Amino acid sequence: MEKQKQRRQKVKEREGRESEDSPADIVFHGGDIFTIDDKNPKVEALAVKGERILAIGDWNDVKRKVKHGHTEVVDLKGQTLLPGFVAAHEHATFVAATRFLYVDISAYGVNGEERDKDKILEIINTTVARADPDEKPLPWCLFMGWDIELIPDLPTLDVKVLDQISNKVPIMVIAQNLHAAWVNSKVFKECNITSPDQCPPGGIYVADENGELTGMLLEEPATKYVLAHAPVSNLRLEAAKAIQEQWKDYATRGFTTVSELGHSPMKEIDLSLSATATLDDCPVRLALYVSVSSKAKHEIIENDKIWVVGDKVWADGSPHCGTSALSEPYLDNEMTRRLAFPPPPPPPAIPDPPKCGILCWSNDKLFEIMKGLHDKGRQIAVHAHGERAIDQTLNIFKQLMKPGDDRRHRLEHAGFITEDQLKLCGELGVLPSFFVYQLYFYGKSFYNNIVGPERTNRWAPMGTAVKYIDIGKISIHEDHPGIPGPSQPFANIKTAVTRTQRDDPNMVFGKENRITVEQAIKASTIGPAYQLFRDDEIGSLEVGKFADLVILSKNPYKVDPLKLDSDIEVVETYIGGRCNCIKNMFK
Repeated sequence: MEKQKQRRQKVKEREGRESEDSPADIVFHGGDIFTIDDKNPKVEALAVKGERILAIGDWNDVKRKVKHGHTEVVDLKGQTLLPGFVAAHEHATFVAATRFLYVDISAYGVNGEERDKDKILEIINTTVARADPDEKPLPWCLFMGWDIELIPDLPTLDVKVLDQISNKVPIMVIAQNLHAAWVNSKVFKECNITSPDQCPPGGIYVADENGELTGMLLEEPATKYVLAHAPVSNLRLEAAKAIQEQWKDYATRGFTTVSELGHSPMKEIDLSLSATATLDDCPVRLALYVSVSSKAKHEIIENDKIWVVGDKVWADGSPHCGTSALSEPYLDNEMTRRLAFPPPPPPPAIPDPPKCGILCWSNDKLFEIMKGLHDKGRQIAVHAHGERAIDQTLNIFKQLMKPGDDRRHRLEHAGFITEDQLKLCGELGVLPSFFVYQLYFYGKSFYNNIVGPERTNRWAPMGTAVKYIDIGKISIHEDHPGIPGPSQPFANIKTAVTRTQRDDPNMVFGKENRITVEQAIKASTIGPAYQLFRDDEIGSLEVGKFADLVILSKNPYKVDPLKLDSDIEVVETYIGGRCNCIKNMFK
């Protein structure tokens, strides 16, 4: 892209101005320094000047950049230095919004604490009881994280169940997977929704056999329309505070760049994001993809710490609510019925279409959307889990893309992608970002309840993907907050390497699709940087790149892969050569 070429030229000009004798501001040595650069994978020392990496190499060479009284020399004392983690597919601004708009009811809280049914229902009932139905504007009770897969004894939700809690204040409960929600009758009244036919294209207001609304909403257009009616006071003040707190949290987890895959432009939010990015102590960078369903134009003021990469399109939904467009039916059992998966028809009827989820758009409509973005030079990130959605998406990319194009169009999640589809991705230059992390929480649920053993074992098949696509162009992600609890990059890496669930190290879901620690770290650094068109600036430790760094307590290449999520501590992060001082962030 043109912007990337311009950045590369500026780097070359800056390097030309740097004298061989330029002193460093900071020099790191005394530990394992992994660059994630295949040409120079491990070095003894690294020097930083200003925001950029000045030199890397042997200690005897780099120490020449040390100037007494000027250079800070950091002895790693045996710890490990890596490029800061790059989050390829998160919902960072939505996570920030959950701090002031939503009440968290995830199975694991923001600090990772486990919750049971009683705790979840207590949170809901207490929150609703505090809401005053006579207050103007009428307060809404918004909850995020409902998860009967992890807490099976939770009740099955519908409009009647929520009306029993209250029919005087609006209640909306969003599923942990973010693709389903439930509302009470007061929400429908406030939104003037009386029929499933009123749902915006791409979403579903679920109705029963009599055409009555059940209270369940499926997919982003449906939930977004309803949420637009919820009042928000002091939005800019609340947003600024929440964004800054969430950015600090990401920094303590080891991230130096995060992302929002589905930004819905709002003036006050955009201004808060832009203002945060100008702060001297802003601890992370933010890459944004604008939701294709948003009609408003973004007001992001771009700089090195915030930029709009492209646009996000949804081709299908989530396997957790039966809306990923699969080639074969979902399992039919008590759990999938409680999750509101439609049961298969009784024999001898043949389902038409089969109970295999939904495509959000017709072929013609999706082609129209994607062609419009492609022709404008936009990078496109398409959410596609199921084989049918991936086929639909790749067929369109095949029509749009020309040999040699460096468009870096993306395929998001790619849960059930086949080997033939991966081969086509490699041929077209379409880049998958894998949601392998689902197995960490839901491997057994997939295996036993949702799709069965064979499809679970080929979920996010990274071992197959690396046969056709350079690992330096692939990413893994957490889809935070689409999973419960805080962001955990090393739990994500562990899942890609071991393909086990968090509480059972012995059950491996498709050992043939495991990758190495080295590959998983590349898919958490240089891979996502490449997908974000920032591989010339971040993702590896090379001269001229931003000094975005993470210091770890242990060398991840030497830790038992099954203990990657428990035995490594993030000691510090640096953004553009500035220490984030993560131990003091929340004091």
